[in-house]
Amino acid sequence: MTRTRLVPALIVATSAATAGGCYTYAPVAPASAPVGAAVRVRLTPEEAERVHGVLGRDDRLLEGTVMEAVPDAVVIAVPTTAGTAAPGLASARLHQRITVPVPAVVELETRRLDKLRTGLLVGGIAAVLGTVIGTQFIGSDSPEGQDKPGDDRLVVPVFSISVGR
Repeated sequence: MTRTRLVPALIVATSAATAGGCYTYAPVAPASAPVGAAVRVRLTPEEAERVHGVLGRDDRLLEGTVMEAVPDAVVIAVPTTAGTAAPGLASARLHQRITVPVPAVVELETRRLDKLRTGLLVGGIAAVLGTVIGTQFIGSDSPEGQDKPGDDRLVVPVFSISVGR
């Protein structure tokens, strides 16, 4: 594969790898949700209507942070915005506290860092960068591995190692 085709292919591969994300969700009982944990909550349709009146958005899935968990309800801080996103006008990111009764929770999941996915992602990015750097600074397009006559590429050393001093 030539350099002109390799770089776009590597960009697509890196984008696909990062789309998977580094987090997983694990189910947890609403009363035992740890305070401060990032969570995803699926609501009943009735509760979603009530939350729509508070947040102004129609969504059965809320993502936020557990502020309090008691046997009959869970208090979640859900990100919202204040202001408009019109050009020239500022908007602020705020958190609205929503109290969700336990019977209205269809599912509550905590967000956890997936070490395997994160390691694979970091390794993949390092491999892509190494390949790009290798093909741009070290590689050659000529079949014999030598520069073609009249080739005036500028070679800039990235680092040097002195041996024997």
